[in-house]
Formats: sequence, structure tokens, C-alpha cells
Amino acid sequence: MKVAGVRLARGEVVWADAGNLPLAPGVRVTVECHRGLEQGRVFITPDQLVGTAPVSGTITGVLPSERPESACDSLPGAGMPPLGATIDTPRGTGLVIRIDPVRGSAVVRTEDGVEVEVRDAGQE
Repeated sequence: MKVAGVRLARGEVVWADAGNLPLAPGVRVTVECHRGLEQGRVFITPDQLVGTAPVSGTITGVLPSERPESACDSLPGAGMPPLGATIDTPRGTGLVIRIDPVRGSAVVRTEDGVEVEVRDAGQE
């Protein structure tokens, strides 16, 4: 069982079975819990949870974002991959370890340990 922490709209915290839903911190979800179907925001994803938590609900769905994803696309560096993201490079797949939004580049450590600078990272 994959467990996620959800803060309900009125502030109560629920530990819920996340199933196989793709979750990230801040994502709005619906949760079936002791008071019925509620809405809330994920504050702990299953991969962030260490140990166990007493499950008292089930996440039944992911709600759409409250703002269009494109709202920040015009900001400098908006197309940069986040630190820790996995991206493809000419030398293979790697982990983003540094970003330079001013230059539009990122440094990626490939699976064989080589660090590669990628220009226009995220702009392709």
C-alpha cells in the first residue's frame, strides 16, 4: 500500500491510500474518509514517507490545477528542468545536478558518472 499525507480543506490531516496515482506535493485530490468525500492537498507523497502511518482514507482522484500550467511559461528559466529530474542527453539518461537559467544550460550526471553540460535544457 502506498500512503500519502493529505491536508483537507478545513485543515485536518488524513493519511490515505494513494493507490498508483501520480502525486506531487501541493496537488489537489479527492479523498474518501470518515466524513465522506473531501478535497485536500497532498503534503507528503508515498516516496517521501519513511515508515508507516495509520491509514484513514483513500485518494479517489487528482483534481485539475487551479491555474493554467502556462501561467509562468514566459518567466526567465521557466523551461529549465528541475534539480533532480532525469533527462536524456547525447551521452544517455542522467540526473540534473546544476542549472544555469541565465545561460539556458544544465549539468547532468549520466548513469556512468560523467557530467555533461546541456544547452537549452528543457527548451527542446
